[in-house]
Amino acid sequence: MTKDRTINFRCVPKTSALFLDFLYNFPKVQAFYSSPFALEQFKRDNASPSLFEGSHRGSLCDILQDQNRSLGAGSRTLANLERLRENDCLAVVTGQQVGLFTGPAYTIYKALTAVKLASHYACRGIQAVPIFWMATEDHDIAEVDHCEVVDGDSTLSLVRYEAVQEDLQKPVGKVIFSKTIEATVAQFLEALPNSEFRQQIAATLAAAYTPGNNFARAFGQVMTVLFSNFGLILIDPQDERLKQLVKPIFERVIANGRACQARVVQRSNELVAAGYHSQVLLEEDASLVFIEQEGRRKALVRENGHFRIKGKNQTLSVDDLLL
Repeated sequence: MTKDRTINFRCVPKTSALFLDFLYNFPKVQAFYSSPFALEQFKRDNASPSLFEGSHRGSLCDILQDQNRSLGAGSRTLANLERLRENDCLAVVTGQQVGLFTGPAYTIYKALTAVKLASHYACRGIQAVPIFWMATEDHDIAEVDHCEVVDGDSTLSLVRYEAVQEDLQKPVGKVIFSKTIEATVAQFLEALPNSEFRQQIAATLAAAYTPGNNFARAFGQVMTVLFSNFGLILIDPQDERLKQLVKPIFERVIANGRACQARVVQRSNELVAAGYHSQVLLEEDASLVFIEQEGRRKALVRENGHFRIKGKNQTLSVDDLLL
């Protein structure tokens, strides 16, 4: 009989001290978090049903239903979306960039962890569903245009999609595949060892990674197939309807950007003083806001009471951004 084996995170090289204390010595870091480590404790301390009510919950679920149906979601995902409509249902959220052929293995492990945690809480009477945030608005194509696969000789084989120059500054989710994606799929499948899953993998990738499709949709289609039995809900933040739901947050950051920046810097200094590394590094003129122009994401910096697109002379007022 084999025994279950676990690996303590202290054994994993380069694991941050903050994360280790969060896991194994939570009282030491509790002051840095607004809620307790254990969800069961959180619910006991915040028992009011109104805590989880949200005026936009129904609208959010409508958008997620549209997105997931368009990706081919099955009955279990749609059932979880119905659960999410209830005010007492929580979400276990993880996410990752939309890497080529789902990217590194930890993308799958993160999604499985969300599924497992949601199931863990459900078994304890806490309604929860797993959600995977597809980081489609990240703009570094070099981080997602390739993957490595262990080939039949047990060596790593690099597979890369060659993006064109005009794709380099686009949000990765909007990068549309050219005809060359077919050769990329063929290269991946050639390196993939023979197994009983090869035929299914080939069909799934060939259906998603096609000329004219984009990184976001292809990734979502494959993840939908892989997690069809687990009810994983996918979310694509590029959806303009989602941005309208969170418009009040954007407005607060734009109107109170300096105060927000000061709080981030203060908390960073507190973490360093407590013996941890700074979690977020901010430049003095950082605005915490990006703008998308002509399909490209660009950082905004603060300058003389206005916002300026980083690297350009174009300025925008607060009123311009709040329109």
